[in-house]
Amino acid sequence: MTAARADEVRLPVDAQTNLAATVYSSGFAFIEDWRRAGLAAGRSRIAFEGVSPRMDPSSAMLWLPEPARALGLTYDFNVLTAEALLRRALGKEVGVVRTHPTTGEETVEPATVLAVGTGSAILRYRDRIETDFPGRLVFTDAPMDLRAQPTLVATVETTAPANAAIGLSYLTQGLDWEADYALEVDEAASQLALTGRARLTNATGVALKNARLVLVAGDVRRVRSYDVERVAPMAARMAAAPPPEMEPEPVGDLHAYAVPETVTLADQEMRQIGLLSAAKVAFTRRYVSENQFNARFGTAGEPRPIHPQVRYAIVNTAAAGLGRPLPAGVVRLYTRDRAGGLRFIGEDRINHTGVGDTVMLTPADAFDLSVLRRQTDLTRVGGKDSGIVETSWEIDVRNGKAEPVVVDVVEIMPPGWQVLNESAPHQRETARRAVWQVEVPAGGTTRLSYRVRISA
Repeated sequence: MTAARADEVRLPVDAQTNLAATVYSSGFAFIEDWRRAGLAAGRSRIAFEGVSPRMDPSSAMLWLPEPARALGLTYDFNVLTAEALLRRALGKEVGVVRTHPTTGEETVEPATVLAVGTGSAILRYRDRIETDFPGRLVFTDAPMDLRAQPTLVATVETTAPANAAIGLSYLTQGLDWEADYALEVDEAASQLALTGRARLTNATGVALKNARLVLVAGDVRRVRSYDVERVAPMAARMAAAPPPEMEPEPVGDLHAYAVPETVTLADQEMRQIGLLSAAKVAFTRRYVSENQFNARFGTAGEPRPIHPQVRYAIVNTAAAGLGRPLPAGVVRLYTRDRAGGLRFIGEDRINHTGVGDTVMLTPADAFDLSVLRRQTDLTRVGGKDSGIVETSWEIDVRNGKAEPVVVDVVEIMPPGWQVLNESAPHQRETARRAVWQVEVPAGGTTRLSYRVRISA
């Protein structure tokens, strides 16, 4: 018998009357667990069984009916496992069971446990010492200080007997959520259809049964991250059937999404829940070639062409067909081919994005476009000790498409830069970014040239 002590009021998971979890996108949750218990007058020990093994015990709070009051809380980490049982048998005698490979007959040989390691033990038999055992061990009993599952024990006192629901709340690691977005891009209409789902993962070590869930989007500060036990990597299991999408509700400076139906989520399970959708969202597509400016004296090597990035910009406003808070997550983009088949064209990740902000997605590089940069001159101005240099560049932008394109050529300049001459005007996007919008005809090449002075 494990430590289900006679003086304790056991509250197993089956005694739950209400379970709620507020899940934060930074990988933790606030659990509210209510269970019905009978309290006798005087002092009692209440054992909440099956709590999360990854809970932060310092965050635990107990909610009691009047006039009961809590005198103390104890989180019992000592769970009954094969290794824990072996460690408790240190210095004691156990039985080593061996099975004959031919007859199947079992024999039991007594041995004393001398030492225990991770997954191993040193045993003393009557005539020898062995570092392993080719069989199984038999123990006479289970130590009283080992419990079948993680348990929080509360000492409470009341002046009157009561049969009421008792609440336990705590923070735990291992319960997480993130947004998954699917965007179907219609290039001809410059519109896309957006579907967002919340992906819940449970790695707490316990199941959530018929839980009311609230998903909170935003970054919450925690002073420390308390984690009792790390669990094995999750076997990816995806539960289907997303319920109706949710409306966000402001909670302080965060956004909360109340899941409309209760959810049962097994330990090591992943589930998707409908979050939001928008049928016609406007976007703009850009081709961008960024370069970290680097002027070098001497041989810099043969320049190589690079492919510009494909970028989709979405303004998160109602006028653009959206206008809703977008929790952080992965965005996957799809488009239709000529036969109507859906094709994956790349993915990107977004941060928490408020209404009015712009989402910038970079799912791929442009196959049919290339940019070749060449430094044609580098001169030090004012002598060899001068920190001022002038350098000239030629940038060839090639277009293999059947239609003309515009490529944003971006040079990230060092401090103290000044363009002296250029074949096309640039825009000073920021203090360090010079942007040229280069028009390239179908099947053609456009050369951009400029000279810049750098004052170090």
